Amino acid sequence: MEDTWQTRRDIYLELQDKNFNIDMVALVLMWGLTTGDECAISNPGEKYWLFSEEAIKTMFTRYNSNESVINEYGEATYNLYLILEEYQ
Repeated sequence: MEDTWQTRRDIYLELQDKNFNIDMVALVLMWGLTTGDECAISNPGEKYWLFSEEAIKTMFTRYNSNESVINEYGEATYNLYLILEEYQ
């Protein structure tokens, strides 16, 4: 898919669909784990509930920045994630 203003518009319009939007969030998070100088997890196909604490923090960090080293955002978001995990 070519990166043009038309493509960006089409994606923006598709993101208005809640189901598409939720699917894309998951893909963006997975992309964040598997791109950059190093892969944050050894097997991107493994189930998310098998991810290590470090992999999850790295995923949150990468979602919010281009950093590979876990930052404050990754730490804080991980703590929120733990709260949500209790209610799934």
